[in-house]
Amino acid sequence: MEIKDDKMINYSKTLMLAFASISLSGCLEVEDDNNENVVAALEAQNAILQQQQQQQQQQQTASVTLFGNIVDAGDNSQISNARVTVKVGATWREAEDVSGEFEITALPVNTDVVVLIQSTDGAFLERAFYGRTSAAAAGQVTSQSMGDLRVSKPLVKKYAILDAETNTAFEGLTFSYNPTSNFLINNSQNYFFANIDTYKVSSSFDGVTGLYSITLPEDLAVHVSASADIDGDDVNDFITESNNFWYNDAIQLNATQAHELDTLYVSKTSEYQSVELRVSVIDELGNSFENIEFFADDQFLGRIDAVFDTESKEYVFNYQTSSQVTLNMTSFISDDDINYQSASLRLSRNDTEYLSINDYGFSNNVASQVEIVEGIVAITVLPRIAYTPNNYVSTVSSIIDENDGYSLKEFYQAPIALLDDSVSLHKNNVLTVIKGNDVANDIVALGTTEINLVSEEVAINTALSHNNTFITAKASSQLTSGNYTYRVNSLVNAETEEQFEKNSTNNFIIAPNADGLVFDINDIKLDNNNGTTNGVIIVATNTANIANTASNNSRSSTLYLPESIKALDYLQLTLISHVRNGTTYVDNNRMAIIEENNSRYHSQYLVQLAANENIRTNKNFNYATQTSLTDGLWYQYYSNIIYSADNTQASENTATFNYVYRVAGQDSTVEGTITLPVL
Repeated sequence: MEIKDDKMINYSKTLMLAFASISLSGCLEVEDDNNENVVAALEAQNAILQQQQQQQQQQQTASVTLFGNIVDAGDNSQISNARVTVKVGATWREAEDVSGEFEITALPVNTDVVVLIQSTDGAFLERAFYGRTSAAAAGQVTSQSMGDLRVSKPLVKKYAILDAETNTAFEGLTFSYNPTSNFLINNSQNYFFANIDTYKVSSSFDGVTGLYSITLPEDLAVHVSASADIDGDDVNDFITESNNFWYNDAIQLNATQAHELDTLYVSKTSEYQSVELRVSVIDELGNSFENIEFFADDQFLGRIDAVFDTESKEYVFNYQTSSQVTLNMTSFISDDDINYQSASLRLSRNDTEYLSINDYGFSNNVASQVEIVEGIVAITVLPRIAYTPNNYVSTVSSIIDENDGYSLKEFYQAPIALLDDSVSLHKNNVLTVIKGNDVANDIVALGTTEINLVSEEVAINTALSHNNTFITAKASSQLTSGNYTYRVNSLVNAETEEQFEKNSTNNFIIAPNADGLVFDINDIKLDNNNGTTNGVIIVATNTANIANTASNNSRSSTLYLPESIKALDYLQLTLISHVRNGTTYVDNNRMAIIEENNSRYHSQYLVQLAANENIRTNKNFNYATQTSLTDGLWYQYYSNIIYSADNTQASENTATFNYVYRVAGQDSTVEGTITLPVL
């Protein structure tokens, strides 16, 4: 019989178990036992394995090295006194002083970067270069050229902008230019980055000298502009005397003009030049009508804007705006009992010499362009005798007055009367949810929920004015954001006392009040829509009291945005990493959610229901029932951010983003990093 050494047998079993553990976990777990040789062998093996894992991770990590040459744009000589700083995502690296050529190492692949070139002694103007690092295979270090980065010494330029009429300084302008550039010129993905005017250069105004001052790059071609809308009301406040400096409602200076311009004359637009409109209203015999209502369509509060001049027998209206104004004349009955119909004059102007007038409802035609003589325009109109071959009364104008609580204001050619249901207002697309267990005797069965968008009636007040030719309908309480419809149904012809069908609609939208919205990046949510949150079922049972069948399974997650997103004009998120079931993965997924007036999100209605609830609807609209968010309207960005289950204490499931956003009307952006749990 062969006798084996017990210690050798124990060693063999231990090593077999150890190598089995290596194949599963990559490391050996060492416990203190009585065999020091085995322990030493296992610890040595662990050290080797850890070293191999580190080498493997290093080999799999790809990076990019950017290199370039900083040159003087004037003579193409190298710049020897520069400072280079790079921004990756929302993080700036420490600045580095360089002389001419430079390189930036260990940059992540496929990542947006900003390279800022600054002078150490003020010899040249700072300039930012936006771009994107190239792709690289696993473990590869790629070099990427930025080429020659051109910078320029500063040149202080002064402009005299003078009022053409008074020859005095015209104040309130802001000249500016954006000196940034892309170092990947053909990569369109980079262009929207340059639209963030972080480095925009603006002018200043000296009240003593009356001159505008702006610092230009002497040897770089930049385009300088100044908007003609000084006060931000979407109306141009001036125009240039020379068309050589005017484009797209702004002073536009090309590179040569920006350097050579000294003096530029501008003229105030019609917003600042009042026109006195005088209207003579006569009959066929030339007799003047003296008791007529004239009023402007943006001032419907019962006030008469045109005042009758008893001496000249004219109605006088002061027109002082750059936008179109409608001057309405109500229908009236003359002293000899002749009924005249309503009419209107639509006023507008696009230069300083003529007033554009379009007439509706008068017997004579007013010339469309009437010359302004010493600030006065005088016209004569002949009212049209009302003739109603049937009971229908035509509408002269119909508008929604946003400044008066979104009221409906309609002007008719002849007097009318209202019925109880003549005018109605409905809010459209109102979410209604009827659950099977809401009411015992409703038509929705247990286990079923009916979800629909309906038209909901809104209480209104209606009134007639201006000789019963003018309807005003207004909501009894303040309207909230949404889509609305006014409907005018049956009306009564006051002259014939007969009913006629109007059947007209006016639609309007009230957008969320962006001025009252405060955006918080923490209000953005990431949900996998699996009916659970933190691993726990959200709704215990369906409406038939049957246990919810939802489970914390992995699904594609999407971003949900709050209503305050309406306060932004720019939002970008870049997914840089995510954790799935405790394992971290590196990402690079850039999402331009809002840019250049383009919003890449849509509305979605949320209703929390059990997974085994039957859904009934007769509308085709976006809704979700398995989210962890509050019921109501949200905004969703469609993108499969990550595929995971809920984030729980036992299993981390999160996504980390770099973010950049800008509140509408502000120049600066807000940047940072946020980690969102999967709900």
